[in-house]
Amino acid sequence: MKKIFSLTLVAFIIIAALAFRLNQNNLTSKKADQTQNTVTIGNKTVMVDFAQTPEEVTLGLGRRESLEKNQGMLFIFPKEQVASFWMKGMLIPIDIIWINDGIVMGIEKNVQPQPDLPDYKLDQYPSPGIVDYVLEVNAGFSDKNNINIGDSVKIN
Repeated sequence: MKKIFSLTLVAFIIIAALAFRLNQNNLTSKKADQTQNTVTIGNKTVMVDFAQTPEEVTLGLGRRESLEKNQGMLFIFPKEQVASFWMKGMLIPIDIIWINDGIVMGIEKNVQPQPDLPDYKLDQYPSPGIVDYVLEVNAGFSDKNNINIGDSVKIN
């Protein structure tokens, strides 16, 4: 009986150690990814997820219930274009920061979600001109961090 208990205990410890190690590797990998995915405007750095594919751009921050304080989503366009955004599927208010050639071109502040409207009734938020990136952050971020048109932007 002691032998079975000892073997079971050893097996449990090995499985627990492996699970812990896998979890640590996953956390380390996520931290490494986060340090690479940043946008800096002036002296303020935001951790970002990227939206590059048509599917990612369409979904954006839709269905997210919250964003961390200095977190956002960066939309990457393969060529400069006039872009238009809406709040389809959004649950949180955001600031939309329009970027071209490393400069803030415009800011749409405190854009409110419109979760219950059909597509044809959703408000549209067009860029003020051509852009190559769009950054979405929590509503109020631009004012709290004194982000202004003309500020330089660095994307890592």
